[in-house]
Amino acid sequence: MNFGYRLFVSGVLLVPLGFVMGMPFPTGLRAFAALAAPEYPAGTNASDNAVEWAWAMNAAASVLGSALAMVIAIQFGLTVTLVCGTGAYLLALVLLPALRPKAA
Repeated sequence: MNFGYRLFVSGVLLVPLGFVMGMPFPTGLRAFAALAAPEYPAGTNASDNAVEWAWAMNAAASVLGSALAMVIAIQFGLTVTLVCGTGAYLLALVLLPALRPKAA
């Protein structure tokens, strides 16, 4: 098969997945900034600071998560690695209601 054709097919398969997987983080940041803003007095930079911390935690989780996934895969195999990843996403889903604002 021609390289250009393979490149096109790869793009058609990967671009939609990358787009959909890339949406939760910016959407979550917007929601997090809106959630953090009412807690701080006007004129303070605290809601921006909360978003900066979210970026930092995302970066740390990305680096540590990929390294941990390699260690788990080498030690226990791919199946255990995928189960751990699924568990991490399920834990995030369970903890999601904690981000909702509390009724006053």
